Amino acid sequence: MKYRYLASFFTLVIILSTTISTNKVGADAVINEMSMTISAGDSSSFAILYDGSLWSWGLNYSGQLGDGTTTDRYNPVKIMDNVVAISAGSLHTMAIRTDGSLWAWGINDGGILGDGTTTDAHIPIKIMDDVVAVSAGWTHTMAIKTDGSLWAWGRNHLGQLGDGTTMNRYTPVKVMEDIIAVSAGQSYTMAIRSDGSLWTWGQNGSGQLGNGSPMHHYCDNGNILSIVYQHTPVQIMDDVIAVSAGFAMSMAVQADGSLWAWGSNHFGVIVGDIIRVRPTPVKIMEDVIAISAGANRQVAVQSDGSLWMWGIGEDIDFWFDGYTTIDHQTPVRAFDDVIAVSVGISWRMNTHTMAIRSDGSLWAWGENEFGQLGHDIGMGVLANNTITEYYEFLELWAILDEPTKIMDSVMLPSNMLSDYKQTQNAGTFLTSLVAHFSQH
Repeated sequence: MKYRYLASFFTLVIILSTTISTNKVGADAVINEMSMTISAGDSSSFAILYDGSLWSWGLNYSGQLGDGTTTDRYNPVKIMDNVVAISAGSLHTMAIRTDGSLWAWGINDGGILGDGTTTDAHIPIKIMDDVVAVSAGWTHTMAIKTDGSLWAWGRNHLGQLGDGTTMNRYTPVKVMEDIIAVSAGQSYTMAIRSDGSLWTWGQNGSGQLGNGSPMHHYCDNGNILSIVYQHTPVQIMDDVIAVSAGFAMSMAVQADGSLWAWGSNHFGVIVGDIIRVRPTPVKIMEDVIAISAGANRQVAVQSDGSLWMWGIGEDIDFWFDGYTTIDHQTPVRAFDDVIAVSVGISWRMNTHTMAIRSDGSLWAWGENEFGQLGHDIGMGVLANNTITEYYEFLELWAILDEPTKIMDSVMLPSNMLSDYKQTQNAGTFLTSLVAHFSQH
């Protein structure tokens, strides 16, 4: 029974393909954040190798890399073994091990780590058992246990925990039942039940909940008094098999492979026109198997392995000529042979993106101010925001924004199973994976 929890982890994913009928892409071929083996945080990066080892690099201001220091790392460093899923928040990180135990480290403001304290942790600390999925948001954390129950902790000032209160929670509190996937964004949350229904709660200042409700309370003179928030779950749509909550913009994939988005559209992250807010879901594209919503850039992978990006552009005069951008308001094909992707959640410039190719290689591109790309190109650029640094940065941009191979042998996300660029069937894949772990 040593790998009972690993089996449960995959069983939960398989539920997705048996509870939703009409499926063009294949539910078991869709990447959910809950099973990610790579994760891009705020200027930090994480990857799980096929041997179960977890590696981290980049910004380490609050100990979010988990190596026992607060020193930034420009190349991957090994953190722990026997890991099957990883989720990086803004300044904290969560990991699930093969025995179903959940571990946390980094900043602990508002109880975001869930250990009952507000003390930062620079090495992994155990939080709870029987966990099959986790999502680290900006200010809160969500986890799913083997029985399908959803648990939440951390800041709750905007109802992002969904427990009907606005009280911070320093240890996990139960929120819902029958949950198969969850994504924690910036002060809001999205979760999928086993019947495919999508539920959201928390902040709605940009329409990110997707329920079409008012986004602000107004004073008598017309000025905004406060934003609207929802502190209990509300149902948004059906037949959903994957979700991703960003800073103020949401994405969901339905069972037919269609991608839907709603919320903030300030950088063209919702395709089509210049409308700045979409309070209800709008259809973006078809045949999608993986998504990741960041702060200013969104990405999607189609079933042919093509990776598409849109949102804030590459050419930006943020400091010197006012806030002007060349945004991509329609998807741009950026990379091929991709099966999973994670976009960083930093608001700075281009942020960074990581992608796993079908051979298990990990590629990264974008901002590298703190070494989050896993190499030392462009380190320290724009430290003082001078004109000279700015032009030096532009010269480096073409290099930084070209996908660069970081490492090999990255574990494929678990719910990819076997039907996408794999030769084994699902049973064989799971059996071989468990056998592989037993050798380490």
